[in-house]
Amino acid sequence: MKIVIWGVVAIAYLFIATEKGSATLHDNACGKRDPMGPKIAGGQDSEIRAHPWMVMVISNKPCGGSLINPRYVLTAAHCISIKDMKVRLAADGLGPSLTKAFEVEVDMKIIHDKFVYAGNTGYDIGLLRMARSVQYTDYVKPICLLVDEQEKPVQTFTVTGWGKNQFGIRSHILQEATLNNADLRRCSFKFWNSYVLFEICAESTKSDACGGDSGGPLSAQRKYDEEERVFQYGIVSHGSPQCTGIGIYTNVTHFTNWILSAVELYGFDDVQGCTLYHV
Repeated sequence: MKIVIWGVVAIAYLFIATEKGSATLHDNACGKRDPMGPKIAGGQDSEIRAHPWMVMVISNKPCGGSLINPRYVLTAAHCISIKDMKVRLAADGLGPSLTKAFEVEVDMKIIHDKFVYAGNTGYDIGLLRMARSVQYTDYVKPICLLVDEQEKPVQTFTVTGWGKNQFGIRSHILQEATLNNADLRRCSFKFWNSYVLFEICAESTKSDACGGDSGGPLSAQRKYDEEERVFQYGIVSHGSPQCTGIGIYTNVTHFTNWILSAVELYGFDDVQGCTLYHV
């Protein structure tokens, strides 16, 4: 993430499904983090226990993602490649041996059927199914997602990633920063984008997501059942090439039904090979 005198934003998602008219959690373990882990803002170094849902997407293009349950990773559609892909979990930095990091092959790739790889087309959302389910630890936990609940205004977000810094170099340590919710018309005007209703416009005078941060979560902390948890509201999608403090994030709350349908459709059963699906 680029720190233009400032930092990087970390975002968490909570997935909520409805049951008998009341909101319940998609995964009871979601949105929780080590209370001893650092909670650093302003584009400074962080660590995986503070954001245990952070996933590094390993492919021909560097990206991030977020764990939403033991088998699925949420990311941007433009991060998904036809080539073999892996994800790295429990990683503070880029090195595979740091902390308790481990890698899992991707056995299924799912992108929104309205996404087009060329241009700012919206619908920049996808899922990666890991070849096996992972166990939750202090370093590996899912982020929360909102389902069937009226969206509540959020003014301040967090974004996290290993993207490029102000010197154009990918960070070797997980970074986080704070962003503010901005008027969608600002992003629509700046990026000539007609899909802003499906997206979130966020900005900061100090930091911005940058190359390598794509697919990572835009999150905010909120109370659920008298407990503070982290919910994901957006996915890093695109912005200016110079990473100048304003960017577009796929609005996850708009696509929760799509996410739930895809997970239900493809489930947790093992498959042979790695296939790209449009749903």
